[in-house]
Amino acid sequence: MRGPTVLINLGSHIRMDGLMAREFAAGLKVLLDSRPDIQILWKLKTSGGLALQDNKTANSKTDSGFHSEAFEKGSLDAISTELAAGRVKVQEWLSVDPLAVLQSGHVVCSVHHGGSNSFHEALRYSHSIPFHPKHLTKTNNFSAGVPQIVLPCWLDTFEFANRVEYLGIGIYGSRTSAPGVEAGELSRALMRVLGGGEESVRMKGMAAELREISGRVGGRKRACEKIVELLEHA
Repeated sequence: MRGPTVLINLGSHIRMDGLMAREFAAGLKVLLDSRPDIQILWKLKTSGGLALQDNKTANSKTDSGFHSEAFEKGSLDAISTELAAGRVKVQEWLSVDPLAVLQSGHVVCSVHHGGSNSFHEALRYSHSIPFHPKHLTKTNNFSAGVPQIVLPCWLDTFEFANRVEYLGIGIYGSRTSAPGVEAGELSRALMRVLGGGEESVRMKGMAAELREISGRVGGRKRACEKIVELLEHA
């Protein structure tokens, strides 16, 4: 994986029907046309798990839970050129841990469903590279922040979607369409995060600042020390 990468990972339990995948692809196409330097790694489940369906296909799905004919024959047509060129890579399952992808240093935006792991990993474990947020008065380097676009679908995922906006580190990318996705709304979220304007810079800066704060305590080291201490006194 080389170059600026958008990581799309909606978790282990979510799959899309054909029309929803079509909306998603159309939203991605706007970003790809605007930012020819960006590539996309998309974990797209089409079997198993919980189906996120467009209302039009909710009553016409196959036994596998999504409209396989619509999906196979045209759902990703909007990005067919980018798929053929390798700019977009779609996989049913990532061959490496998403955390390792974040730590590669290439991820510029994490698109996820609002799961706690996805939120905290994007916040805490992005790769460290020099970054100087324009809105901060400090001159010391921060790790590059990874802004997030959250597309919630149930329970606490909606809370995390609102949290990224409250913290200034991302966008609730499906506020009017959740638990589904609408192409225009998704493309606007992507451009707000990756368009290069002041808002985009501000999000990166806030994500970088929060990453630096969350790393001060050394949680893994302290947890290990505490476990050893408990074992020694058991």
